[in-house]
Amino acid sequence: MPVGARRRRPTNVTNLTRNYVSPARPYWKAHLHQDFSSSRGAELPLVPYTKRSPNEVLCDVFAAELLLPVRLFKPLADKLDISLAAVDELAGRFEASTMATGSRFATVVATPCAFVLSEKGKVRYASRSKALREANAFIPPGTALPSSSVSERVRTGGKCDGPEEIMADLWFNDWDRGGVLLEDARYLQRWDQTLSLIWFGDDEEVPPPKRSPREEEEEFGLRELDGVLPWPGKKRRR
Repeated sequence: MPVGARRRRPTNVTNLTRNYVSPARPYWKAHLHQDFSSSRGAELPLVPYTKRSPNEVLCDVFAAELLLPVRLFKPLADKLDISLAAVDELAGRFEASTMATGSRFATVVATPCAFVLSEKGKVRYASRSKALREANAFIPPGTALPSSSVSERVRTGGKCDGPEEIMADLWFNDWDRGGVLLEDARYLQRWDQTLSLIWFGDDEEVPPPKRSPREEEEEFGLRELDGVLPWPGKKRRR
């Protein structure tokens, strides 16, 4: 190199952030290394969720934003049929981990869906689409996998050959709207972790909330008389 010439910095991820000092820096650097390595075909284990520090969890978010930018990711995700196979395909294209890709996938697609990570038979976190968040379709962390779900079946040795129909109230907490979900699941035996993708099908929308009798009367008028008097009640006057 000629004397006095300035060395040109390579425009890679490390140099873009080399002057940023954070307690989480060792974790996100390792996370990025894992994501890039996994894209080259190396089978890397998933660290048990319960043993990860808060910094590592935050680094999942950082890595997703860096490796899976919405403006590039969403157009491709919208073209694919919803399934774990679609998540795998996108993970390969963006050179990211399956868990990070699944979380991003659920939050950007238009279809009401959720990506759930469970460990030792209990939910650790769930990423939900906007439609499910607005419908208050909540999957509480720490709850056991539903006993009749595909996820519980594959965890106990059963098979999953593709998406299967299940009732929505199996997964969603305090759900009284009814509806049928599709569920795709994969069990990672080495770490006792289960990856689940659940969604309402193409012809299935999020059911509206149940209306109270008063709301129904306001919209449709008074109910027909059935000859049964609402009084006297069962309680006796004192």
